Amino acid sequence: MTFNPITIIITLVVLTIIVAIHELGHFGAAKFFKMEVREFSIGFGKILFRKFYKGTNYSIRLIPLGGFVELEGELNSVNSNSFRNRPYYQKVIVLSAGVFMNIVLAFVLLSGYLASTDYKFPINKLTDFQFTNVESQEVYSPVTITSIKDESPVKGILNVGDIVVQINDQSFKDYNEFFATLEANQGEEIALKLVNIDTFETKDINLIVPFKNQDGGILQVTLFPSNQLTYFLKYKPTIISGAAMTYDIFFYQIKALGGIFKNAFSSGNYTQVSQSVGGIVQVAGTINDVVALNQYSFLVALTAFISISLAFFNILPIPALDGGHIMIITIEQLIRRKLSDKWVNIITTAGFVLMGLLFVVVTFKDILQLFQ
Repeated sequence: MTFNPITIIITLVVLTIIVAIHELGHFGAAKFFKMEVREFSIGFGKILFRKFYKGTNYSIRLIPLGGFVELEGELNSVNSNSFRNRPYYQKVIVLSAGVFMNIVLAFVLLSGYLASTDYKFPINKLTDFQFTNVESQEVYSPVTITSIKDESPVKGILNVGDIVVQINDQSFKDYNEFFATLEANQGEEIALKLVNIDTFETKDINLIVPFKNQDGGILQVTLFPSNQLTYFLKYKPTIISGAAMTYDIFFYQIKALGGIFKNAFSSGNYTQVSQSVGGIVQVAGTINDVVALNQYSFLVALTAFISISLAFFNILPIPALDGGHIMIITIEQLIRRKLSDKWVNIITTAGFVLMGLLFVVVTFKDILQLFQ
């Protein structure tokens, strides 16, 4: 796969917005509690621009991948007014504020996206899930007609762009099952259910299944099979639908990942785990597909999904992440004494090393998959 230059630019912009909003949450909460904020930075690496204002350095750095907030006394308690010496509830709020802002960003984006699509959204089925505040929730493995041969016996009955989702009111799980059903009904009349991707409305078309020709074809059309069960969701056209979808996607991801890891542990096959965990390269690959298909409006929903994923990942109790810091201060609250600055630094550094190694492994895996 080759990346379009536009893909690279969009990927950097999307990730920077998501991470910057996350860091803005920490920054705003810290300022609210009058904590000393040393720096608020967009990007990493060499400083391109810096402005000192009211006790804080505001900077733009060379590598446009997110940003960071540096608080006074995050890892030491020397200063009596440092972060480490603040009340427990203040520290929890500041640490959680980034995740909260990512959820708020997703809510705003999904509210706008749903309103622009008449509250409809298709999403791959990764696990069984009951979505909330929906008018309808159907599961199909759509097969799309992309071209029709001049000699096709179904020309004039089916059209390019038609999406077949059922045969005789029975859904099929993939293209092989779709073709096998046609093959078993040669010469017989069947009812095809078609779905309109723009309105999600369905209609039935009756036709006599042709017999195979010498090339083994039946309909004499070109088909694009998804080979993936897909939820066709129609949310209720209300103001809370954006919140409902944000909630749904957050817990849908959790349930899907939980199922993938459970199957991996029970079977010993971790292939699906490897495929489901992706990094920047995988995000760029998805954006590259969006650019190639000229579906730029979907970038809004994609940005919301990535923001939700970042929120979920950051709240995990892993050292160096927000959830890891919350775990440390919660342990301190329970034992009623602070861990030494030395141990907090050791734990946090180990977390950074672990996350760095994970980043390298995931990126390497994503690159290998590009060439498969």
